[in-house]
Amino acid sequence: MIGLVAGGSTNKCDRELVDVVWRRFGQHVFLTFGEGGRDHKHGDLIFATALAEQAGLGVIQSSPVTAHWIKDAEYP
Repeated sequence: MIGLVAGGSTNKCDRELVDVVWRRFGQHVFLTFGEGGRDHKHGDLIFATALAEQAGLGVIQSSPVTAHWIKDAEYP
């Protein structure tokens, strides 16, 4: 567990992850949290997918070189 939760915080260290964007070029992972905080990490698509799934985010349509997950996404 890396301190990210879906839905709400369980303690002060946990932050609600509401958006994950992964970019193939440079292997960038951009995280957005419910309280407006942002974070940047480097990682592959597997890493970004695991973060998004752990937080209960749904994938949305994006460009061929980007993967994007958001809170409350409608699954096709």
